[in-house]
Amino acid sequence: MDIDLDMIPLVRALWTLGLSTAGCCQDLGASIRCGHGLATGPGRRRHADFYAGQAWLKMPADDARTMLDLLLRALPKTRERLNRWTRADAWDVFVYLAADGDTVVPSCWAQLHFPREHLKEVTTALSTATARQVGQRGYLKETAAPRRTR
Repeated sequence: MDIDLDMIPLVRALWTLGLSTAGCCQDLGASIRCGHGLATGPGRRRHADFYAGQAWLKMPADDARTMLDLLLRALPKTRERLNRWTRADAWDVFVYLAADGDTVVPSCWAQLHFPREHLKEVTTALSTATARQVGQRGYLKETAAPRRTR
């Protein structure tokens, strides 16, 4: 898996905690502007501008919840970042609804968008957490080797 250089410490911290990642980008707007991803056509520039300076992380929804729980305890300002979406330092977290046959179900993946400038702070906070803390929250039944998914 290719990982942007600025994302490597965060991804390693997540893997050390036994949390999976499926994709990441240190500046989603720059990636879109360069032609990566699915954004094409006249909306590409607007899309790129919207995500400029935003890091992106895709991970299983349960693992994203675990990560955010850990951050709520380690970084009290995480609460405002998650709940005050109009702020410049806000985080956007999406779990999409998808068609599954004749019904609609929540995706098993979470998409996290947050200011790139938060990377070091978040990585430091997660690096101080332990796999035991993760297990105490009941999200992971065991602390096995880091899981990596596509």
